Amino acid sequence: MRLIILSLITALLLASCEQGSKEPQQQPEQTAAPQPASTTLPSLPMDILKNLWDNCDYVDYVFYNLPISMSLNNQPSIQNSLSQIASDPAPVLPQCKSIGRLFYQIKGENVQMAEIYFTAGCTYFVFLKDDKPAYSNYITPEGVAYLNNIFSQAGIKPEQIR
Repeated sequence: MRLIILSLITALLLASCEQGSKEPQQQPEQTAAPQPASTTLPSLPMDILKNLWDNCDYVDYVFYNLPISMSLNNQPSIQNSLSQIASDPAPVLPQCKSIGRLFYQIKGENVQMAEIYFTAGCTYFVFLKDDKPAYSNYITPEGVAYLNNIFSQAGIKPEQIR
C-alpha cells in the first residue's frame, strides 16, 4: 500500500514538473536580456598584504591607454599605496574594464600584480595569482582621491580614463 502511495506521489510530482517546464517555452520572451553576473573573489589575504607592507621596495603603476606611468620606491609611499586597498572584497563586474596594472616588487622580483579598475562604478583592484584573477578589493576613498589627484596633475580628464 505504501509503495502505491509513494508511486502516485512521485508520478504527480513528475507530472507537475513537466507542466511547469513546458509553460515558459510556450510564452514569448518579453524580458530584457539578462546582465552577465559579477564574479565574487575573496579579499587579498592578510599574509600577502603584510609581506608587501614589510618587504615591498618598488611599485609600478602602468596605465594601458593613458600617457603616464608611476613608480614608487620609498617605503612611506609604498605603504601609502598599500593602505589604499580596502579590506572589503569587490565584485568583479563584466562591464568594467581595467585601466592598468600594478606591479609590487621585492628586490627586483614581481611578487604580486593587480589589475586597476578605475571608472564610474568600478573602483577596485583584482589581484592575480598565476596570471589569473584570484582576489579583489575595493579601492579606499583615499585611494580614489589619490588617483584622481595624480590624473588631474597629469592633465587627464575623467572621460579620458577608460
